[in-house]
Amino acid sequence: MSVDVLMDPITGDLAEFSQFASGVVITAQRVETRLSTHRGDWPLNKNDGIDWIGLLGDPDVTIEDIAAEVAIEISGTPGVTEVRDLESEQTGRLGTISATVSTDDGDFAIIITPAGAPGGNPSIVVGGIIGHSGGIANP
Repeated sequence: MSVDVLMDPITGDLAEFSQFASGVVITAQRVETRLSTHRGDWPLNKNDGIDWIGLLGDPDVTIEDIAAEVAIEISGTPGVTEVRDLESEQTGRLGTISATVSTDDGDFAIIITPAGAPGGNPSIVVGGIIGHSGGIANP
């Protein structure tokens, strides 16, 4: 089983050094990190992340196109076994993408608003962890 340092869900910073994540929690954390990363920004793997600037700056790109890119990025995350119930909705210039992500340890829901935060960065909410196996550990 993989274990990693737990990230604070509000700030994105490391929580406390004595807290670790495992199971579905670590996979949800990895998905959120990958979706928050602009493609090319991670020096150890320039292919990780989403080309948010290219997608949001192209008037011909639809919310369905963005949802497809999001599903590909989620599917490539270690620990993810399936992305299902992928839905996208657009009202004017605002869009929302939601999905259920399956892992070996359980499922979680994710909601993405591609340009929902100041500066055009995506707003990503991970929640609804179902069938929780693993989680926060304090060694």
